[in-house]
Amino acid sequence: MTTEKPDGRYRVQSVERAIDILEHLGASATGLTVTEIADAMGGSKSGVFATLQTLVARGLIRSAGVGTSRRYALGLGLARLGDMALDQISFRGIVRPVLRELTERTGLTSRAAIWGGSYAIMIDRVDGSGGVRFDLQMGAREPLHRSSVGKAMLTTMTDRQIQDLLTDVPLGASTPHTLTTIDAVLADVSRARGRGYAVDDEEDAIGIICIGAPVVDHRGECVGAISVTRIKADITPEGVENIGRTVADSAAELSRLFGSPY
Repeated sequence: MTTEKPDGRYRVQSVERAIDILEHLGASATGLTVTEIADAMGGSKSGVFATLQTLVARGLIRSAGVGTSRRYALGLGLARLGDMALDQISFRGIVRPVLRELTERTGLTSRAAIWGGSYAIMIDRVDGSGGVRFDLQMGAREPLHRSSVGKAMLTTMTDRQIQDLLTDVPLGASTPHTLTTIDAVLADVSRARGRGYAVDDEEDAIGIICIGAPVVDHRGECVGAISVTRIKADITPEGVENIGRTVADSAAELSRLFGSPY
């Protein structure tokens, strides 16, 4: 049975019920009985039981126990499918549409970066509509301590992890505003965590401000960051905050595409 939604897409109710069951089981640490699942979903026990047996047969759900006390939990078949999905994911392929939208919303050049050891590696960018063009090379390595994408990625780490990562990394200065001590970086990262975005305020280049936010996957692990770049002239603290919220919203959208529940 299919139903047509107002947006014109078709959705199969039996498939939606199966997905709902998987999500209910995923939220349970000890598994659920047929009765518990039916009560949570508002469906009939016979319908839930039939769906469960189909999923068990395909290895997507496992069961233990007998009779009405039999409990169902997620199966390892889902782990196999998850690994296959991750193998097919291209960070750049997923991030490009979001960068385009971010540039359209802000009018600014947007970029995406991934981890590169103690550096952030630029892997994509979408130029803004203004006349200013920035020398932002793809594949370039940017130090974590003086780039907005780098500091954004650091916000997903503990202070101890940041200290361990940066202890043997030269915190070189490229402007008088560059943070050159681990304590200064930790303090700035702490502020970035609180507001949801990181700021490179003329720390890498005089007259340039960048605002970035991290992207996390289904494990809650950071897979990269996105940012926007503009000249600092005439921007107010309120302007930075507004742009920061927009960048953070785009990063959250990307995170959801990577399976993050947050």
